[in-house]
Amino acid sequence: VLSRQMSMTRPERVANSKRIGSTVQAPLTEKPLSAEERDAAVEDLYWATYLSIVASYAQMFQAIRAVDKEFNLEIIGNLPRIISTFRAGCILQGAMLEPMTKAFEADPDIPNLICAFEKELAAGMQGFRKTCSRLVLGGEAAGVMQASL
Repeated sequence: VLSRQMSMTRPERVANSKRIGSTVQAPLTEKPLSAEERDAAVEDLYWATYLSIVASYAQMFQAIRAVDKEFNLEIIGNLPRIISTFRAGCILQGAMLEPMTKAFEADPDIPNLICAFEKELAAGMQGFRKTCSRLVLGGEAAGVMQASL
């Protein structure tokens, strides 16, 4: 969101860059990646993206849980049905909705949705960290992904 907000202030960014110079970073490495290294980096990026999306969904469901608790809306018991409405045209449609639905069906009182993705966390956390490190060292903005870590 911050990057999007900054992109709306082009005149200010141009003036600032004249004053402080460019913030473009040198590449992380001068040598091109081998095919094997590139494949590993792509796999790491997959996991970083996947797990940051899981974390975002988990955060959303924690917010829903807090609202439900405060206002006694009885939402939590209906989460599988609510999630199914996302498939019907909501911006949140996605392949992850099915495992989320199953997680809440299996354990409506699951403390946090991220607990349902234990295997994925174990498989992808190292790649997630590597990707975030590469992004920081390369001077790339990936705030949501990095905040999800």
